[in-house]
Amino acid sequence: MHLKKYFTTLLFIVALQVFHLTIYSQEIRLPEAVTNHSMAILSKNGSDFLYTFYGIDSSKTWSGVHKKIMSVNLQTGKSDIIGEMPDSMGRLASSASVINNKAYIVGGYAVYADGKERSSRQLFIFDPVSETCTKGADLPIAIDDHGQAVADNKLLYVISGWNDSSNVRAVQVYNPITNTWQLATLLPNEPNAAVFGGAGTIVGDTIYFLGGAVFSKNYPPSRQFYKGIIDKTDPLKIEWKNTGTYPGEFRYRSIAFESNGRIFFWGGSNQTYNYNGISYQQKKPVAPNKTVLIYDIKKGSFRIKPIGNSVMDLRNITKSSNNKWYLAGGMGKKQKPTNKVIELKMD
Repeated sequence: MHLKKYFTTLLFIVALQVFHLTIYSQEIRLPEAVTNHSMAILSKNGSDFLYTFYGIDSSKTWSGVHKKIMSVNLQTGKSDIIGEMPDSMGRLASSASVINNKAYIVGGYAVYADGKERSSRQLFIFDPVSETCTKGADLPIAIDDHGQAVADNKLLYVISGWNDSSNVRAVQVYNPITNTWQLATLLPNEPNAAVFGGAGTIVGDTIYFLGGAVFSKNYPPSRQFYKGIIDKTDPLKIEWKNTGTYPGEFRYRSIAFESNGRIFFWGGSNQTYNYNGISYQQKKPVAPNKTVLIYDIKKGSFRIKPIGNSVMDLRNITKSSNNKWYLAGGMGKKQKPTNKVIELKMD
């Protein structure tokens, strides 16, 4: 199948370097629109496949929450619904990470007909060769809408998030070799530290984490930027630092990734909202945030740049075998779930 790439190029001047962020909106699509899901790119038979897990359909109602697993071949564009998560019901706000070509799908929450919600302690491990899920060890603390990142391709860190009725300061660490969870150093005991819908990543021995919603009336934003230095001899010891507020618009359910010594906090929204795309505070529709917040690790400084195309309602981003970053699904204009696949290319 011949794939045409339609793109816009944004030219960024960063220090003395010329930096290109190119957004490719490909003729590659998921079999159906989905949002509030998790995703991973895994290799199978020499090709990269993008998989999505759980989510909600275009209805954006509790009955549209599902447990579908969808796939799209990034080389051919062929897509399919390949099955369902081995779960009793569908979930929202899970997140996925890749370790050694397997996806680790963590947490999420179920929505019931009466409006009640319940966070999950479940971990599922997806193998692309057999395209099946097996159940891993349960998390110590049920969680959803959390931050999630991998350190040194070995340990999975689950940072903060929502637990049934409140945010938690917990950092939960999973070892895939032993199939065990342990609790690491808590986030600081500060009003803006524990959040849901925050974004973060791990670069080297440091966690970078910002944004998200605070546990208070109408879930106001957290404007704090936290760094967590992981001890080199004990991965459960984290030295947390509140480095102050980050610039620009508030960021909720953005994605975070690192490239060439810079961390990009991309998309999401600048208001907190429920799974239907309606803000908690103003009870109005929320639009995607059309900026990227760029953090230079070496300089310790931020830059903000506009992006012409954006989506929100993101849980994680995923990288292909040739180091390209991809997004699939999410909410676009007018809170409409999409089936588009977007490639973010750093030159």
